[in-house]
Amino acid sequence: MLELLDPLAQSARQARGEARWYHPCHNAQELQAHVLERSGRTEEAIRILGADIAAGRFLTRNTLTAYAELLLRHGRIEALRELGAGNRAGVALPYYARALEGAGRAEEAEMVLREVIGSDEHPDRFRRPLIDLLARQGRLDEAVEVGRPTFEYHDACLLEGVIHLLQKAGRPEDALTLLDERSAEFVDEHPTWFASNRMWLLGEAGRYEEALDHAATRPADEYR
Repeated sequence: MLELLDPLAQSARQARGEARWYHPCHNAQELQAHVLERSGRTEEAIRILGADIAAGRFLTRNTLTAYAELLLRHGRIEALRELGAGNRAGVALPYYARALEGAGRAEEAEMVLREVIGSDEHPDRFRRPLIDLLARQGRLDEAVEVGRPTFEYHDACLLEGVIHLLQKAGRPEDALTLLDERSAEFVDEHPTWFASNRMWLLGEAGRYEEALDHAATRPADEYR
């Protein structure tokens, strides 16, 4: 397998240097690292893929993600910290936080994420990792507040993830409250999504008659 992958990975490396952004085997480098790892050659996998990442010899975000996941699986905290610096923070920093958490340093992981949310030019991309971290610690009210600034967004809205976390924690009424706090403009932009989630949460809260009444207000063919 490695003999087959090696020339493909080398070709993908060269493509970036030749200013080509498409390659039919654009994932060959991450596949090569995966096979090396599965063969017990983890250090070699990290060394080869890490060199490609450091030199910018890769074509897709997925290759960077695969490297961050590889480092996380093997507890390479310092390497993830370095990877999370600069313009690769959007991909790598959440993995660095997960590595800290896995090493029993959850407070440090939280601090890293909160600091970048407070200072980054695009802070919302780090909110979901912090929400997940807080949820794993049972701090759902804080998780809600982290997501709240995005709840009226048309895209990159974290409301759905948060209401699912609340429902799983046995708090459908709180999830409904968040849903019902949405503006008329938001509801108008997402009518089907809003209606289906409201019916679902009413049912989860045991408010079946209200769920049926709400369903009756929707067009008969809405969910066909």
